[in-house]
Amino acid sequence: MIRMKPVASAALELGDEQQAIQRAREGDLDAFDSLIRRYEDQVFSVAYRMVGNEDDAADISQEVFLAFFRHLKEYRGDAKISTWLHRITVNMVKNFWSRRKRQGYDLTQSLEDCETGAGEGLSPVEVIPDAAPDPRRVAAGAELAETIERQLQRIEPEFREVIVLRFIEELSYEEIAEITGEPLGTVKSRLFRARRLLKDLLRDYLRETPEPTNV
Repeated sequence: MIRMKPVASAALELGDEQQAIQRAREGDLDAFDSLIRRYEDQVFSVAYRMVGNEDDAADISQEVFLAFFRHLKEYRGDAKISTWLHRITVNMVKNFWSRRKRQGYDLTQSLEDCETGAGEGLSPVEVIPDAAPDPRRVAAGAELAETIERQLQRIEPEFREVIVLRFIEELSYEEIAEITGEPLGTVKSRLFRARRLLKDLLRDYLRETPEPTNV
């Protein structure tokens, strides 16, 4: 099951969130739990799309919120909570990749078989068809979304990271640079390369999938 990007809970508005943060910093566990409920799906979504496994993503999510709780008193409000959690999540995923690499796991699947083409290509958002009443078109869109999820795991982690943050989490280049700690130019060039790689991985699927026709 793939959890889609959640809409922020209306039950915890900005003012309420700031109050919850303050109470949580003072040791109020109910207030901290309200923050977890607001952001747990977002954290899981990012982790899942970066590691491609629900159990691993759930473990990473737990690590993220443990780190969030331990360092909450250090939060000074100079960044949004969502940005801070993105940064923690990215760091936890990098730690996960480092452990896997030391254990001998390959972090990509046949990346060397991907050929890059000319031009920037399409983003994952651009290649997913709009929803439509035609069930065949809806099914095709769902299949393509699943294909994109699988192909993301064939891209090197540093490229997968920017695809997820830019096109799934819909963050700006500046936000991605802040979260990853990379220079803005590095983020842009990495994203350019990542989009080309993903387009090449999807090329055969897009070529073989017929466009649904109206009856």
